[in-house]
Amino acid sequence: MFNKKKFANQIFGIDPGFLALKRSIKTFVVILISVVILWQMPGMTMFAAISAMLFSRSQIGFTIRERRFTMLTTGLLMTLISIPVSLISQNDVVTISFVVIASFVTFFLIGNRVVPDFPAVTILALSVVEIAFSHTFQSGLAYAGLFLMTTSLVYTFHFILWPTRPVKRLKSQIEIIITNINDYHKAIHAQYPDEVSGIHITREKGDKLRKSLGDFRRLWQLFGLTQDSPESLETNYLNLYTGLGKIYEYLILMWQFRVSAWDSEIFNALVIEEKRIKDIIQSLINRHHPNTIRPDDGKQTKLREDIKNIGVEYLNKTKREYNDSSHLSWVSVMNTLKALESLNNDLENPGILRKIEIPEFSVKQIFNAFFSKLKKAVGKLKSSNPAFRHGIRSALIIGSTMAYSLLLKPEYGYWLVLFAVLLIKPNLGISIKVGKQRLAGTVVGSLLALGFVFIVPISTMAYFILLIVSAFLMIWFINLNRMVAMITAMTFMIIGLFYLSNPDSSNLVWLRILYTGAIVLLVVSLSFLLWPEKARKKFAGTLADALVLEQAFFMTINNSVISGQISKLPAAKRQLIRNKIQLLNEVVDGTRNEILQEKVIIHGLNIRSYIMRLLNTLQSLESASGTCEFQRGFGDVKVELTRFSKNVNRAFNVLIEALQNRTEVINFPDLRSEFEILRLQFRKVKYKDGEKRDNLTQYWENSTFIWNLKPLMIELEGIRNEIDMKMNGD
Repeated sequence: MFNKKKFANQIFGIDPGFLALKRSIKTFVVILISVVILWQMPGMTMFAAISAMLFSRSQIGFTIRERRFTMLTTGLLMTLISIPVSLISQNDVVTISFVVIASFVTFFLIGNRVVPDFPAVTILALSVVEIAFSHTFQSGLAYAGLFLMTTSLVYTFHFILWPTRPVKRLKSQIEIIITNINDYHKAIHAQYPDEVSGIHITREKGDKLRKSLGDFRRLWQLFGLTQDSPESLETNYLNLYTGLGKIYEYLILMWQFRVSAWDSEIFNALVIEEKRIKDIIQSLINRHHPNTIRPDDGKQTKLREDIKNIGVEYLNKTKREYNDSSHLSWVSVMNTLKALESLNNDLENPGILRKIEIPEFSVKQIFNAFFSKLKKAVGKLKSSNPAFRHGIRSALIIGSTMAYSLLLKPEYGYWLVLFAVLLIKPNLGISIKVGKQRLAGTVVGSLLALGFVFIVPISTMAYFILLIVSAFLMIWFINLNRMVAMITAMTFMIIGLFYLSNPDSSNLVWLRILYTGAIVLLVVSLSFLLWPEKARKKFAGTLADALVLEQAFFMTINNSVISGQISKLPAAKRQLIRNKIQLLNEVVDGTRNEILQEKVIIHGLNIRSYIMRLLNTLQSLESASGTCEFQRGFGDVKVELTRFSKNVNRAFNVLIEALQNRTEVINFPDLRSEFEILRLQFRKVKYKDGEKRDNLTQYWENSTFIWNLKPLMIELEGIRNEIDMKMNGD
């Protein structure tokens, strides 16, 4: 007998393991249901499809609860304003005034980060389109019902019937981390023509690995998980994540040892080309695969014995072959073995799992933050504020297109207004980029649709199937952030729907292309003429702002270590860094579209790369700070560490000043000499209390932290060099 409940559980239990794919499928199902409900009203069907996609994308936030709130707020606000918008549209002057004011308020608040940009633009975009179709209370009520239906369907499928499932998602992310850590492991052992190319490739692999580790953290925060149940699958995945993070930290050290002995035949033969070492590391990685069953079968004991035996073998080899010229090579070899031994010990005794902070969320908190930001924004209603100028510029552009649409009444004139809303960005460069994307996607999508309607008869099964496929591709591409492909699919779908309702519209395709080109030209031109916000001018300042936050991050870590009281960076400050990095990426994106040749800003792009690597190093440094043994030798390096930290702080200051003032770097400290003093003092702890330690190994409980200071130093020096080359015209 057919069991409906069991069948439903099986269907809604399906999870492809990839967030973008599952979200796309859920939104697509909502659109299909809307199509079934609104089958005989193509115009309303189009509204339902677009609003479902936009409401789904309006899930903004770090936790599921926050995403529910932003999605519901967007949909419900659109529902509430539908009737007023319809009534306003009865009078052209009132409509134009409303659009001008709404445009200014929307983009002014976005510019001051009072409201999230995508939900706010969604509400404005849907409102200006509704104005073109709804002019009565009854039609406004119909659109309110449509938006309420779409909101309810999106919420039901995304959060109730088919919610994102932590176990599946975390498992998939662990598998991604393992793929990336294997790639990084291979990169460490690979052969390179020179040191520079090796560093470049391993940094790329390392950045990809760090990102996948960060994605696991964000998933944990998204689900709001805790470690209350040590037997749960979620806690097991957190344990795997912690172990993989430790492996990565020690692989970084291994790579640093290789770089320090780059041309050493000894190191290459005994470490890089040694199969036993590769196999040990690979075994440690494989034991962290979520599908691996790890019984107490003695394998871990064998690994420990293998490492010990190699260490004894290499130590005896050292005593036979050591000479002063090979000292650095043998130090790197033995430290690599010591690192491997410490890594194995750490993985055998994981201790406390890495704690992942869960951002707090409450509706009251959201509203308090909103009104607080709104109050501050009101005080910025002045022409010197970029957000104010952005709001004025947006209001003029959107208002003029709305006036043209209403007064001259061109066919499909509301497209002009909609395109203007979607094209306006905070700076000229991003507007150019989005304009090129929209024009390219519109041209390709329109031409494909033109061929489609000529070849496939309207209202046939094949016609509807292709429309449905285009709807799914539209959702899929937007969730992948493939904007040109998304616009292509969306244009194809919209033109297909319009031909369905009006088969005799011969100029539809050409109007779509013409309007898009005209609006791109209008937005870019007015953005250039009306108080242009050029990303290129902000580039150096944005780089400096990012360094300011990273400097504070470094000092927080270092001060906590020196004081012996480890503390983590608060979640609010972490969010500030993320926001600043996002802003930096946006400025870079805009700058690239404001120039003709990328070589003009190549030094700035290189500095951005150093800043990203610096952030990764700081995160690794913060993690390593938790391993410092304050009672066993670390106190002996506090004086030198304090001195080194002061010089690093000074290095940050002179770099920030040079970027802010666009000058050469003056009085950059000699970090290499300071690091050498710290390293030599660090080695002296081997003789603490008369206990002579092996002079080819370091005091390992603290070395993970100390060695993370080396890439920190190299990255700061890299920024200094790029600034100087830029100022010297190289």
